[in-house]
Amino acid sequence: MKALIKIWKSIVTRRMYITGGIGSTVSGEAFTLDYDLPNDTMYCETCASVGLVFFAYRMLLSEEKGEYADVMERALYNTVLGGVALDGKHFFYVNPLEAVPGKSSKDPGKSHVKCVRPQWLGCACCPPNLARLLASVEQYVFVQKKDKLLVNLFVECKGRFEIGDGILEIELKTGYPWDGCVDIKLNYNGTASVCLGIRVPSWSDTFDAELNQEHAVFEEKDGFIYVNQVFSQDTIRLKLDMQAKRWYANPLVENNLGKFAVSRGPFVYCLEEADNGKNLHLLSVEKQEELKYEFDETLLGGVGVLTASGWKTEAVSGVEGLYRKNTAEEKKARTKIKWIPYYSWANRGENEMRVWVREDNQC
Repeated sequence: MKALIKIWKSIVTRRMYITGGIGSTVSGEAFTLDYDLPNDTMYCETCASVGLVFFAYRMLLSEEKGEYADVMERALYNTVLGGVALDGKHFFYVNPLEAVPGKSSKDPGKSHVKCVRPQWLGCACCPPNLARLLASVEQYVFVQKKDKLLVNLFVECKGRFEIGDGILEIELKTGYPWDGCVDIKLNYNGTASVCLGIRVPSWSDTFDAELNQEHAVFEEKDGFIYVNQVFSQDTIRLKLDMQAKRWYANPLVENNLGKFAVSRGPFVYCLEEADNGKNLHLLSVEKQEELKYEFDETLLGGVGVLTASGWKTEAVSGVEGLYRKNTAEEKKARTKIKWIPYYSWANRGENEMRVWVREDNQC
């Protein structure tokens, strides 16, 4: 167990991408060194994120800590879902955080990075790994330990568990992951006290809980809130903080210095050329700019979209010299910047994509 914890901490504190992707190099499909997280030459194999879900789940079985379920959710909603197209028929082997079609086709060091999902793969391990995970996702929603039941993931479902001297029936009703409100309906025919643990995701800065429509304060420990009582017919409502958030990498991650990533709920977001035009590296957003959220039913099967006012640096190829002594004459134009959930990119043809965006404090 000590070895597992050491490996876990090495992965999630120094070697995991914000999307839940792992694998910094195509050579050996491997980790390299601490904080080496290149966005455009990484590997982040879909299978590796599936494996990370498996690893996180088994760690959760060993230790009741919300951090394991947090990582499980992060990988599941981002690189696992991102590994398959919305049509269910095309698949990614590699899940980049930055992609430019021209570089993928002409740079040998980036030829493994695809900008659209192939219909099939020469080594087709990812599609069946995706299939077996998605077909068994119910086992990751709950964890039962004798008279204790943990709720790890928030998906609409029903469960039935033998606890104490009775049967506990549990039903989750929610609009998650777009909506942060989760109703947990409980029906217990026994007389024993049941311990119900409900994960509060670490990305939710605040939360509110109700028991039978009345505000309640529960014990908090290691990322879970615990309700200990004899249930009959009860409903617990959890309300999570669904505000869009900016994230910053550890300064030792040189590729992301001066940049930020965006998330809302369990989803990491990205920019795509289809919404923002070419040369995404020219975009920047001021620190104080608000991120606005709107659900678009007509886009990509229905997704939550984030927008903000930003800047685009003007650059014309061949007009100026390759290098300059200062940037005094550099021009920027106001533009609307649009983010979509990372899992949904590459479903509108060959596109540039970028997760990390420059933060501009002196526009």
